[in-house]
Amino acid sequence: MSFRRLLALLLVILASGPAAAQVWNYSAPGCEIFDVRFSPDGRKVAFVRRYYSRERHAEGLRSRILENPRCVDPEVMIADLGQPSTDDHLCKLDWGWEPAFSPDGDRVVYSRQVSPIGAQRLEAATLKGNEIVLRDLSCEEGVVVAKPSAGAYCEPLISRDGGFVYFTISDAVDGTWPAGVGIGLADLGTGLVGTLLPRRRKFGQYHLQGPRWQVGHDVLCVRLTPRRDGAYRAELLNLSAGSRRLYLWPRVADLSGVVVGIGADGFAYVKTAKWLRVDRRTGKTRTVQKPPFLDRAGGSPNGRLRVLTSERAFRVLDRKGRTVLHRRLAGEILEVDWMPNSRGLAVVSTQRMEGRFDRDLLEIYRLGGPGGADWIRSMVARPPM
Repeated sequence: MSFRRLLALLLVILASGPAAAQVWNYSAPGCEIFDVRFSPDGRKVAFVRRYYSRERHAEGLRSRILENPRCVDPEVMIADLGQPSTDDHLCKLDWGWEPAFSPDGDRVVYSRQVSPIGAQRLEAATLKGNEIVLRDLSCEEGVVVAKPSAGAYCEPLISRDGGFVYFTISDAVDGTWPAGVGIGLADLGTGLVGTLLPRRRKFGQYHLQGPRWQVGHDVLCVRLTPRRDGAYRAELLNLSAGSRRLYLWPRVADLSGVVVGIGADGFAYVKTAKWLRVDRRTGKTRTVQKPPFLDRAGGSPNGRLRVLTSERAFRVLDRKGRTVLHRRLAGEILEVDWMPNSRGLAVVSTQRMEGRFDRDLLEIYRLGGPGGADWIRSMVARPPM
């Protein structure tokens, strides 16, 4: 092939649109990875790692717990994607769950695991006392912004203006199972803590999924209320507008019957017999033939891309259905999360050796750089062993 033809082919590849331009990997033997969240600029990633023990409920774990009571507790980790993916380049913030960045990317909020888990199951009693902590990444210690008097606080989310933290009030429902029973709010300016949805006397009276979505200055969640016939009534609520009910599902079997997503246009979309567009301020609905790419269906924050997953593969498509990136993985896909700027995504998959759990693998893919997806494959680094 002549130099001119080779150069022309390279130019075609470079002009072929968004593609994978960089990959960052992390894994550790015996380590589970979940709750992956990007910083607003996509340069850092927060996640939770937890060392899995095959002996977690066996006699062999007791000696390990005596040596280290925190040996299987979750760790909140921060990684700079511009640095190597080795343990000495990671920053461990604390023991905890569900990290989330502030809008400026300088702070991280998370639910601190107060008591060592050891060999206990993840029941309400195990999570009891978990508090909401705000950590400035330039400081050595975090600040407790909300501490429960009963139950646990979890699923924190910092408001778009950076002045408030929303969180779920969790307690035992249906026996020992932990679930949301209320929504709280911490004012970072005054230090006051209040409730947007107060807990009910009978915790089994409803289950909450939220605060789930943040759209502009509005925070939305879903509330399930049990019916006498064993089914649920579901409501989409706007917590920022006096917990206004935006939409009602009179009867669903469980949460899987609540199909709701947020489009890049700022509207909520719900699926019944047809797709409905819901105004998040007024609750007014309008039938639409085809919704935009939604977050629940793998839509990117800017609404221009969509990721589809199967058990061991994922494919990123643009709005015309063209493939931007396609990967087949060695393990089962557990979690996919978009960068806020839609320029990349994180994929967590589980790796098994001889049918047994070995490790989870976190991979970061960047989109929009030069080169084609397959052409850049040689840049993929092997995870540390």
